[in-house]
Order: sequence, then C-alpha cells, then structure tokens
Amino acid sequence: LRKLIAECRTCGGRSVSIEMGLDRIRDETFEQDFEERLKLLRALIPCADQLRVSICVQVRYPKSFPGSKEWEHAGALVHEVMHPNCRLAVNLVPEEFPPNFDISTFVRSCCFRIGTLRFHHGLASGESMADDDMATWAKALRGHGFKGGIVFSPRVSTADALQAACRKIDRWARLFE
Repeated sequence: LRKLIAECRTCGGRSVSIEMGLDRIRDETFEQDFEERLKLLRALIPCADQLRVSICVQVRYPKSFPGSKEWEHAGALVHEVMHPNCRLAVNLVPEEFPPNFDISTFVRSCCFRIGTLRFHHGLASGESMADDDMATWAKALRGHGFKGGIVFSPRVSTADALQAACRKIDRWARLFE
C-alpha cells in the first residue's frame, strides 16, 4: 500500500481512499476488527505524511442499509488516528438523499473530517442534481474552507450521454474553483 500511495503522489494525487469494510464489522468482533483497521491506518500515516497525501476512509451517504454503522466506525477511526492526513472519502448518492436533505447542515456536520467528496449520479437516466443544488454544495463547502477534492462520478451508457455528462461536469467544476 505504501508503494501505491507513493505512485498516486507521483501522478499528482493529493489523496487516496481506502475501502475498510466497515459494514462488515460485527458487534461480536468489534474490538479486534476495529484494532486491525486502526493498526493499518497508523502504519500508513508516516508515509502519507511524508508525501503530503491524505488517506481517506470511504463512507457512503445515505447509508448503504438501515442500521449500517459505517459512519460511526469511520468517524471513530479518523478520531483515533488523530492526524490531519487521515480523513473521510464521502460517496454521495444524491438520488437517494432523504426528502428534507439540507446541504448546508450536512456540510456543517462533517466538513472538517472530509478529504474527498464524490458525487455519484445517473446523468443518463435523468437522476442528476440540479445546477442550483451543485451551486449550494460549492457555496457551503467554500463557506467552511473545504480544501479537499471533488470527484464527479456519472453513470452513463452511451457516447452521447458521456459527452453530455462531461459538459455538465465542466459546468459544475467551475462552481468549485
């Protein structure tokens, strides 16, 4: 993993995300499972620190399934590592946001722990965020001094849809400049 982190930095990357299987931690084995993940992160932090790369623990919003403890486990890991190069990589699925989802409240609640935000959306199927919503995200993140990465991950199925997605993503990316 250290070699991969170094390769990412060589390619210009400022962060790497790691899937830690946090939804697979069972209550019966929590202490051992948590300690294994914590040990891994702590072993990688000196390399990340030296290379000025953030290691981001992946989480999903909304949660993958009712009762998921992924966020709690990820937050606890980031807290226990207690290093500025250990952050969260938040995979956002806007079409699954709850009806009264408030962007500003969400950003305020977790902005300082986030290293990367990924917007997963189905542009081809019409499941796309409105430009106004993306502008609200940009304003909220800017207001909290967010310095992490923004990634747009569209699901497209044709070349025409890909071109349209690229145009929309270019427009959205300018909001974050």
